[in-house]
Amino acid sequence: MKMITMESDAKLPERMRGLFWSYDFDKIDPLRDADIIISGAISHGDLEDWRWVKQKYGESGVARMIKSFPATQFRPQVLKLASLLFHFKVNGHSYASKYA
Repeated sequence: MKMITMESDAKLPERMRGLFWSYDFDKIDPLRDADIIISGAISHGDLEDWRWVKQKYGESGVARMIKSFPATQFRPQVLKLASLLFHFKVNGHSYASKYA
């Protein structure tokens, strides 16, 4: 995963506060909480949030993290779009649709 420095990355952008309403936003650490940040931004964020995680963790770092989650972590449409933007294959994910 791309390394980020504590000095410039000690906090998330304020615009992301709403994505992490269930956490103490000011205590979220981009290094320690990368899984929470990436999952929240990809699941509920907008394109600007996706760009932020890509810049901070790198394309391959985000892709690796997404693939480490259970397939049901993300809606099928989100997973498909993420696979296109972060260049990874969705194969291997057996997504269980809630409508099946």
